[in-house]
Parts: sequence; structure tokens; C-alpha cells
Amino acid sequence: MIAVIGIAKAKIKVKLGIPGKEETYQDEAVMNNMPPEMEAAYGEAMRARDQLWEGVGREHGVFGGYDSVSSKDTDEITTEFRGTAYKAACHLSDKECLAGTDEEVVFISAAGRDLTGDALISDLQRRGVNTSCIARSDGKTPIEVEVVNFINDLQFARSNRGLAGKLTPEFVDRYSDVISQASVIVVDGTLPEETISHISGTYGDKTKIVFDPGSIDGAERVKLRKSQALSGVYCVVPGRMEAEEICGRSILGRDKLAEAASLFSDKGVDVTVITMKGGGLYYSAGDEEDILRPERVLNFAEPEGAGDVVTAAIACGISKGLSAGEACRLAMDAAAEYLKDIEDVF
Repeated sequence: MIAVIGIAKAKIKVKLGIPGKEETYQDEAVMNNMPPEMEAAYGEAMRARDQLWEGVGREHGVFGGYDSVSSKDTDEITTEFRGTAYKAACHLSDKECLAGTDEEVVFISAAGRDLTGDALISDLQRRGVNTSCIARSDGKTPIEVEVVNFINDLQFARSNRGLAGKLTPEFVDRYSDVISQASVIVVDGTLPEETISHISGTYGDKTKIVFDPGSIDGAERVKLRKSQALSGVYCVVPGRMEAEEICGRSILGRDKLAEAASLFSDKGVDVTVITMKGGGLYYSAGDEEDILRPERVLNFAEPEGAGDVVTAAIACGISKGLSAGEACRLAMDAAAEYLKDIEDVF
């Protein structure tokens, strides 16, 4: 069994269409089923879009004349569940993605007693993830809202992630029997620093822990100069910028990658894997280290999510008893196949 501990969030992305001659912003918000508290912000975003149209499209002729637009294009609204822990759990349950891991995947998390929480649990169950360790809370299931204009420039973003504070050390220990049976524990940086420290200190000597900070915020929680949170972690899988945040130094070039791995090793980490967006990944485990380059440029950054595939594949490889190098090669293959599938869709 593989246990995954972290927070999932729903992401709502609104891409605003090209503006028409006349719009009623409140009516537009209602038509698109926007929550009432978002209506004012939605209107501000569309006014900013109009200014961009006037300043860039009309003045410079980039998008054609304003008068040539007879009606507004439909706004594009997409919703999906996100989060490193969520994505890792889904990939680990996907038999095709990781060439057939036979391990049961248990997601240990919290969700609100709301429709978003219902949808999250239903989605995970559909993907084959065990959701018996997702506790329902009176808090709201985390939601991130992002509004971009018609040329994909971010207008504003709002998020509610307060539920992450519910994942305390005491919360995690409720599921100690499950965690103790796991061959691998995947932890992401949405957890409070004290919870990450507790997991690594309590379970790290019994089970191999794979930690992915998931974001710069997650990396900041476990900075090596101020935290011992990674002392019981078996493998860390940050992106290069996340590794810089954790280590407190610039990481450019192979020598700097090796220095970062040495810093992680000094904290007790056995395997360091640093993804480098399109440049592949670097790994270090004892005397073994290497940079694996893709056959073509890969994007490990969001929104594609290939970095989450890497984390899942490495956890899968560790559970199978593969060496660090073998697990990383499995991860590179899985990431390449994942991105190929995205390209086939679009």
C-alpha cells in the first residue's frame, strides 16, 4: 500500500472572451454561475480586459478594431481538482500511467462537508483511490479561483486553503495503523511544517517517505536553515526553484545541483531528485548521481503537471524496490508518455 498525505483543491479558471461593445458585468457573473462574492472581482477583471483591448488591441491593431467585434466571445470556464498529493494519488492509481503498480493507494486528507468535497471524493473513487481516510470537516474544501483575460494574462486570483491547518500531527496519527502498513508515504508541502516534521520523525524510520514541496510556499516551510522537517525523509523531489528555496542558494549547473544534494544528505535525506522543467532531472543517491535528459523538451511545470507524474513514478519505483536510477528512469518515461497523451488530446 502507498499512503499519500496532503490537501486537494478545486481550481476554477475563467478565461475572459473578447469584449463586445456593451456588457453588464453583474449579469455576466450571474449567467456564468459565479458565486456572489466573486461578482465585484469578476467585473473588475472584465474592466481590466476592456482597458487592455483599448490600449493594446485598438491602439496598436494587434487584435483588430474594437468596432469589428459584433458580440462578445463566450468566456471559457474550466474546473478541475489540483494539488501535488491529489495528482500523485491519481497517477499512482492509474495502471497505465506507471506501467502497472499493484499497490493500493490511500489518500489521507480533509475535505469540507460541501458539494466540492463530495465531488472530490467521488472523483478519487472513480480513479481507484481509497478515500476512507479523508475526514469531512466543517471548513470549506479548498478552492482556487483564477481569472485571465483573452490573451491569458492573469487578472486576479483568490484562494481558500484554510483546511490545510486541519492536518495536524494529531490528525495524521488518527491513521497511524494505515500509515504504518504503507510501503511508501508521499507527502506534499501543503501540510503545516510541524506536521511534515511529525511524519518524518514518527514514521521515517519504518517507512520510506517521498516529499514533494509542490510549490515555493511548500518549499519555504521546510527551509534547511530553520527546519528539521526533512530529517526522516527518504527522498525529496523538488523543482529547481523549490530546491533553491529549501537550500537558500542558487542552483545553476551540475556542481550546484551536487551541492544541493549534499545539503539534503546532511539532513538525513537518502535520495535527492531535482526536476529541471524541460531539461530533465538530476538525481543523487549515495555515490550514484546523474542527469537524465529527455529525448525532447519536457515541461515539468504547471499546468501540465508532469512533475507530479515524476513524484508518483518515483514513489512507485521505490515501492517496487528499484534503485534510485531505475526509479528516475521510470519517472522520465512516465512523464514523457503523460505529456504525449496531452499533446494527442490537443
